[in-house]
Amino acid sequence: MTRKSRTITRLGLAAAFVVVALASAAILWGNKPIPSLVYLHAIGTEEGLGRLLQPVGVAVSPGAELFVTDSGNQRISVFDEQGTFLRAFGQEGNGPGELDRPMHLSFGPDGFLYVAEYINDRISVFHQDGTFVRHLKPKGVDAPSGVAVDAAGAMYVADFYNHRVIVLSPDGSERVWGHAGQGGLGELHYPTDVAIGPEGEVWVADAYNNRLQRFVAGKATQMITGITVANGVAVDRDGRVWAVDFEGGRVRAFNPNGAPLTVLGEPGSGREQLRHPTAVAVTGSRVYVADFGNDRIQVWGIGQGAGSP
Repeated sequence: MTRKSRTITRLGLAAAFVVVALASAAILWGNKPIPSLVYLHAIGTEEGLGRLLQPVGVAVSPGAELFVTDSGNQRISVFDEQGTFLRAFGQEGNGPGELDRPMHLSFGPDGFLYVAEYINDRISVFHQDGTFVRHLKPKGVDAPSGVAVDAAGAMYVADFYNHRVIVLSPDGSERVWGHAGQGGLGELHYPTDVAIGPEGEVWVADAYNNRLQRFVAGKATQMITGITVANGVAVDRDGRVWAVDFEGGRVRAFNPNGAPLTVLGEPGSGREQLRHPTAVAVTGSRVYVADFGNDRIQVWGIGQGAGSP
């Protein structure tokens, strides 16, 4: 069996990741309500250069540009906050600047963009203008699906087929967090994404264990269950955790202690509906959702007038 056919067999879809859909209503975060979530627009649905095909990951740059792993087109597409297409970079291949099944992506403290390449078994690093910087390939990594970089420059990689998280330190040393299993804390079954919280904690989307796990200094300390294929995770600036329910077509939000807050979205292809969502980015007063099965990004504003990101 070829690597690409194995990819489809294991995932069901070529990309299975992190997301959020929101209703236009006030939500209680603990005991404090936040303003209503206002649907703004969809991105990537118009014909032309900005048309998306199977978007998997979303990340917002320090300059408020939206970067999307346009996985079906084997590239990174970039939009402004209004959804105007700005540029794209990358093409199918395994050379410098080329991509094969780009998945989750994130920005590091150095301002570089880090992209997990599922088929090429590596992390590709780019300047925000699309200029290629370098490849990073932790030892033994097999189908990296998510990547995050902390404030100290340590890189965390969801090593999908090895059921672990690889930590690559700035000095080049490597550590492994978690191990294969379907039971207790620290056991992982096809991890697909990683996200770093405001206190430096690392959340792992433990996809086929249908849960999230929280790691601190390499030790799993908490889990959140009740998610059907937990293939994406994000943490907002207040420490709230957003879990993608890929099979349920929803996103589930939790407070930092893991208490459920709300369930967002519903399956479908209409406005504010999701068909196999894969990623979410929450930044300032905007929520961006990768609606993989509907070939689009959906955007909600938090607060009156939607605010600015």
